[in-house]
Amino acid sequence: MPEIATSAFPHFLEGGGQMGAMMRAHDWSSSSLGPPTEWPASLCSTVSLLLGSRFPMFTAFGAELGFLYNDAYAEILGGKHPAALGARFQDVWREIWSDIVPLVEKALSGEPTWVEDMPLSMNRHGHDELTWFTFSYSPVRNEDGTVAGMFCACTETTGRLRAEERLRESEQQLRLATEAGEIGLWDVDEVNDTLFWQPCVKAMFGISPDVPVSMADYYAGLHPDDREATSAAYAATKDPASPALYDVEYRTIGREDGRVRWVAATGRGLFADGRCVRVIGTARDITARKQAEAASFERDARLQAVFSQAGAGFAMTDLAGGITEANDAYCKIVGRARGELLGLTMQDITHPDDLTRNIPLLQAVRLEGTGFDIEKRYLRPDGEVVWVRNSVTPVRADDGTISAVLIVSVDITDRVHADSALRESEARQRALIEGVPQLVWRAVGVGHWTWASPQWTAFTGQPEPESRGFGWLEPMHPDDRPRALSAWSQAPRTGSLDVEYRLRNAAEDRYRWFQTRAVPVRDANGAILEWFGTSTDIDDLRRLQEQQQVMVAELQHRTRNLIAVVTSIAKETLAQTGPGQAFVAQFQDRLAALSRVQGLLSRSNETPITIEALVRMELDALGVGDLHATLRGPPVSLRPSMVQTLALAIHELATNARKHGALATPGGCLTVNWSKRIEDGSARQRCWLVMDWRETSAQPALQEAERPEHRGYGRELIEDALPFALGARTRFELDADGVRCRIELPLDKRGSTET
Repeated sequence: MPEIATSAFPHFLEGGGQMGAMMRAHDWSSSSLGPPTEWPASLCSTVSLLLGSRFPMFTAFGAELGFLYNDAYAEILGGKHPAALGARFQDVWREIWSDIVPLVEKALSGEPTWVEDMPLSMNRHGHDELTWFTFSYSPVRNEDGTVAGMFCACTETTGRLRAEERLRESEQQLRLATEAGEIGLWDVDEVNDTLFWQPCVKAMFGISPDVPVSMADYYAGLHPDDREATSAAYAATKDPASPALYDVEYRTIGREDGRVRWVAATGRGLFADGRCVRVIGTARDITARKQAEAASFERDARLQAVFSQAGAGFAMTDLAGGITEANDAYCKIVGRARGELLGLTMQDITHPDDLTRNIPLLQAVRLEGTGFDIEKRYLRPDGEVVWVRNSVTPVRADDGTISAVLIVSVDITDRVHADSALRESEARQRALIEGVPQLVWRAVGVGHWTWASPQWTAFTGQPEPESRGFGWLEPMHPDDRPRALSAWSQAPRTGSLDVEYRLRNAAEDRYRWFQTRAVPVRDANGAILEWFGTSTDIDDLRRLQEQQQVMVAELQHRTRNLIAVVTSIAKETLAQTGPGQAFVAQFQDRLAALSRVQGLLSRSNETPITIEALVRMELDALGVGDLHATLRGPPVSLRPSMVQTLALAIHELATNARKHGALATPGGCLTVNWSKRIEDGSARQRCWLVMDWRETSAQPALQEAERPEHRGYGRELIEDALPFALGARTRFELDADGVRCRIELPLDKRGSTET
């Protein structure tokens, strides 16, 4: 806005920034205040004061309380500016008038008021918003002493109160993080040589919850074999030259119970002025994981913060810096009585470390009329330091010269402490969350995510913003999404979330199983505000469990089959020999053959079982060398399921050959040939193993009278069991030269009755 020539206006409207220019250019003909040249001296001095200040101020004057304000207050008005200039006070703040009218009436009756952190629902930007203000209303009197209006100096404290609320939320999140992750918190104050352990950390060292601890307890509780390495790792963590992350696993020996436990601890050092002042971290009892590869975590957190309320004060100094006026609030801030304060300069009460930057700014105010804002410290007589935010502006006389300096001071000590505590709390929370192996997240409603930890992005490859809402379902296996959403739908009713599903690992491009748990964050009335949860990788554990189930089922199946075979062998042998030594010898012989087969089967995953290995195993067991037996044929691997029955049949052939056939007489000879044959069927080709067993004896075969009157166990295996169990085709002949046996065995499963 162009500057209006100042010669037509009184000196009290000179300067004042944009509002001074607007007042000089404003058409006052329709205003209840009238033209500035006719304003009373009390209003002129008040307007001069507020235009010269960079602290938010306004005055409401006259019968209709015409509204005048400075540049700093224009920012508070928002969209109400500039229409508020000269308007009625009640019309400007109609939405809060019912809240402030009792204070206005007090000021107009001559009684000053002071309010701290008053909540007001304002409409400054086209919508209602909850704000907080600290302000004072003071009566403005005419020369005759009557109250003609009121004056207000204010500061908006919305930002400070919201910062305090964020700090409380941050502390609650940290507590919930430790509870959800089942992790213990430890804190070492290196300056004061103190140690804080949560009760669960004390338990890891076998110490009762109510027993105080020190670093001596930490070192004494370490297992002797781990003490040196663990102590060195902790020393490296607090080394300012090259600080390292404290990430160790070690054993402890309980001080009270003598138990040995495994502990996993992580932490990091906090440094100031070139030295470590604090080391904070987490600890987990991993004894169960070391013993059974099953992790168990404990977490809890305790944070404390002190919050108090800020005030505002006013002081006036002369051009030399001497304090000439001060209100009660200012005296309270600096901790001095008014009588003591008026004999001092501003430099006397300012912290020495802040004078270097404060004095040049004060000189600029006095010499150039340049106001400034500053955050600095006051030093009280008892040595206490008070942080303040000061708005310093020149006060001009009627002739426009600078006659004094106005200081509006707000105590921000609590805000500074709150900011520091918030940063420390956020650092603790960040160190805690980034140190745990789980994927950590926050959600509202029934699964609407609002935040995910860096571990989520590192594992899934999904950027954190994309995981919000229901974006977290994208890395999940499609088959698991209904189960996850169903668990979320039940969570508000049950008060917890516990579900397992698969997530895609971006680095490995495969899915892994996770167990997801969450706990609710509730308000004072018990209503759920949000959820805090973790997802733990259980893929390896599930795979081990599945493998164990398969192995148990296979073992049960094989055991049942083996018992059935042994039972069958016993029945058949007993039927042939009757009870007695003959039964024992023959039964043991057949069990030995069965045992040899089981030995081959136990190694079948490493070495395939071939027909040659099966025949040679039985011949070697009978002491038959290559001189009396000839084996010919290509390598042919057998399915494990066919080996047992086929091996028993070969055992019977070999045993009979040794006792009664070609191998029982000098000069006898055994020839075993095998080959593979492909046959075309109606559906597809089939591959067969064809084995010919041929005995040639140097002596005549058994006379007819010497042959058994019934079929032996071996022929039953060959002629009945092999066709039934394996779908084989067999032929058994006994001629003058000896035994001839052909076994044709399908190498696939089609057509067989095996199980």
